[in-house]
Amino acid sequence: MSGVLQSLPRGGWTIRYDCPLRDVPPPLLVELSAQLRAIAEELAAIDGASSVWNIVCSDELHLAVGGWRFAYCVPCRGVVAVCGAHPIPDGGGLPRRA
Repeated sequence: MSGVLQSLPRGGWTIRYDCPLRDVPPPLLVELSAQLRAIAEELAAIDGASSVWNIVCSDELHLAVGGWRFAYCVPCRGVVAVCGAHPIPDGGGLPRRA
């Protein structure tokens, strides 16, 4: 799934997958995609002049889904990019969802 773009109809945002995700179970990819869509929709509602963008666009963010930790960033307004995926040892104590 590396290099795949997923355009969102609402807000004109794109989710970009910049890392290999072949080891991630397919049901978790569906859940990851849903969570990233929700994040993008929330970001689309933030005013472009807000100081929130200074923080969001400068840091790597993390999302835990079903025993995996995904790194993502917002390199520019309108793009959410997944840049890393690693299993959490023992699921990190998180309940597994499929």
